[in-house]
Amino acid sequence: QMESERKTWESTWQEISENLLGRRDFQTQYPVGGRQRLENIYDGTGMQAHDEFVAMVSSLLTNPATEWFLLATAVPQLMEIPSVAAWVQDAQDHLRFVINRPGSGFQPQMHEMYNDLIGWGTGGIAVLEDPVEGLYFHAHNLQELFLDEDSRGRVNAVFRKTRMTARQVEEKYPGKSGAAARHMKSKNENQKIVIVQAIFPNNEAHLGGIGNFPFASAHIAIDEGAPEKLMESGFYEMPILTPRWSKDTGEFYGRSPGVNALPDGKMANQMNKSVLKAGQKAIDPAILIGDRGVLSTVRTHAGGYTSVRFDGNRRGPIEALESRAQFQIGLELLESRQRAIEQKYHANILEIFRKSNMTATEIIELAERVDRSLSPVLGRQQEELLNPLVNRAFSIEMRAGRMPPPPPELVGQTVIVEYQSPVARAQKASEKRALREGVAGALEVASAAPEVLDNYDLDAIARLDWRLGGLPVEGMRSPEAVAALREQRAQQVAAQQQLEAGLAIADAESKFNRGGRAA
Repeated sequence: QMESERKTWESTWQEISENLLGRRDFQTQYPVGGRQRLENIYDGTGMQAHDEFVAMVSSLLTNPATEWFLLATAVPQLMEIPSVAAWVQDAQDHLRFVINRPGSGFQPQMHEMYNDLIGWGTGGIAVLEDPVEGLYFHAHNLQELFLDEDSRGRVNAVFRKTRMTARQVEEKYPGKSGAAARHMKSKNENQKIVIVQAIFPNNEAHLGGIGNFPFASAHIAIDEGAPEKLMESGFYEMPILTPRWSKDTGEFYGRSPGVNALPDGKMANQMNKSVLKAGQKAIDPAILIGDRGVLSTVRTHAGGYTSVRFDGNRRGPIEALESRAQFQIGLELLESRQRAIEQKYHANILEIFRKSNMTATEIIELAERVDRSLSPVLGRQQEELLNPLVNRAFSIEMRAGRMPPPPPELVGQTVIVEYQSPVARAQKASEKRALREGVAGALEVASAAPEVLDNYDLDAIARLDWRLGGLPVEGMRSPEAVAALREQRAQQVAAQQQLEAGLAIADAESKFNRGGRAA
């Protein structure tokens, strides 16, 4: 049923491959490496725009050079407790390390996933745990993934369909496959066997189903004869994340910039093909040969000679057929399609994003443009990709006991993820600017009516301003520490005032005594 429902998408994906991106072949049943789909591509604008946009989205969402996520407590006041703040910082540092360590494969696998996500609208990446090496990531080719949703539009079932040789099946599932054993016995160890991994909600989990996991997993071998169950297990979270770029209601698979750019890509290919033909005719034109004017074979290669009979005006019987093609019109039409393709891949944002050193104004402008153009799809990526990815990585590390033990204050509390991408930081910078402008306006009004400041909690505003700046919680004193500091300062001021009052009294008494003696 999943295969049948995906057929209409496969034809669209194939058109994108053949006319825009030049990679992947969805007409074959299984992924075939190394195949190019360049027969119909005469204009490379789509390929270049795709690669540049993939790089931009990667930098926007999961840039390895930046701290693209932070951990925090769902109750903000808990972050002001020193032990909680210290644990969150330690957990955050540990999680960043295990995600970005070289053996995890996070960056290369995410780049492969972004290629599918932006090219065809749906990506797939697995967050898994190796018994020895720990957390690692693995991107899955869209061609092998089949999806289903729950009633709320969330992907809750993922089937993977791949092929393995009989030898590989025996290595991974020793003694479980009769088909692999037969092929191995007949010295046909390279025979391919279809393997389907089905991951779906374990509705019997509350009754002690497959390991009592929320998600069940079954590995099935399909060869001659009946299917064979090779392995049965489960997961606490969905291990394969399948983000969609954008999606229409009722559809399981996503729509991408590649889907939107496909009509313009087709036209650009045909236009460039025509321009190339016209250019070829202009550079290497056809020739006109006068009847009975040629005495030998016509040689058109460089240095070639042909014997001809001239007429009385010394005019040769061989002439070039001039091309009257209007190249400028063709180039203008082609450039308009190229610009349209680039806009489908948000070239207006790339123009700013290409700058290596952006000013604060440009960062805010970038945030505004992204907010206008990409806010819905980036929000979907946080919901379907980043949030479950970090949460699953966090849960794996907690279950393995590799996380530091949480303090008592966090028992029963929720730890959340806050994203710190360039766009998120720019959006916070915009909020920070609005906050400061609001405070400046209040202070201006307070110069005429000081009592207006009674409406503002300046301590809360200062803490919010600190958080919007993305500054570490260690740099901000707790409310208790602030209260103690103010009390100490008040005592010092009171002591100073008492000292000054005593000195003033002593001085007055001294003057009075001197005045009395003089009298």
